Amino acid sequence: MDTPKRKSIVISTSLKATMRTDMFENFVPLYSIKEEYECDETGNMDSFISKRKDELRSLLREKIDDDYARIRLERIKRQRTDFRFYKDGEKEYPSSTSIISGVEPIQFDPNELKQYGSRGQIVHKQIQNYLETGKWQDDVLEIPGTKLDYLVVTQGSLRLSWADCNFRGFEKKYGKDFKFGKCEVKVINREAEYGGTLDNDCIYKEEPAIADFKSSSNYDKQKMVRFWKQLASYAKPLGRKVMVIIPLNPKNKSGFGEPVVNKEVDKYYNLFLQDRQAFREIYGI
Repeated sequence: MDTPKRKSIVISTSLKATMRTDMFENFVPLYSIKEEYECDETGNMDSFISKRKDELRSLLREKIDDDYARIRLERIKRQRTDFRFYKDGEKEYPSSTSIISGVEPIQFDPNELKQYGSRGQIVHKQIQNYLETGKWQDDVLEIPGTKLDYLVVTQGSLRLSWADCNFRGFEKKYGKDFKFGKCEVKVINREAEYGGTLDNDCIYKEEPAIADFKSSSNYDKQKMVRFWKQLASYAKPLGRKVMVIIPLNPKNKSGFGEPVVNKEVDKYYNLFLQDRQAFREIYGI
């Protein structure tokens, strides 16, 4: 019996696109792919070839889509330097706070907002250093990563002071209700495509919770909704049912307020997801 003769079949396809990177420049990717198969000369490969070409084109379209996404992301980064992104492997996700502020902009002087933000960063770093070392450091320059925020606050027009935010006073009065855990916990939600960093993963009154240190001067209803959406974006992926805001209010004589507790994680997470969808529609990422 004669052995069937073999023949080689090459399947190839390519895909090209033109993508605008800015007003005057385009990125023109061209991708191609080729595969070689051996088959009997008597075999009919038409159906296989057609199906495989469609599959290869689909792979190339995925690559083109990745390029589009990367270019959109880089454009947004140039346009909105205030947005933060979290890298997860080959992907980058917008932060929870960027998503919320991107769809509900804060009407505030950018220079003053930066000063408030730097004071908040100093307070956070002081607390983190204290919880990790057990020693309170009044000289914030002894804490790594505070120099730039120190300069912003001390040279700023608002003359803000981080010393007005009294965490140790808060701890003395309410510390019995807390078992503080790990600080600066990174959260990535791949399904909803965002990232964030929560202040402290803790136990509050014997329940797993997340705590957020806030140094706001006031806590009106609109601001609290923003805060709860932010905290829910961390609590939901971690399976936490309790969210706690620790108000270190610099305008309060004591420098702190009573902890504010919220267990409506699902409600505020759903509100956050609405923001996430709006952010995607506005910015394409």
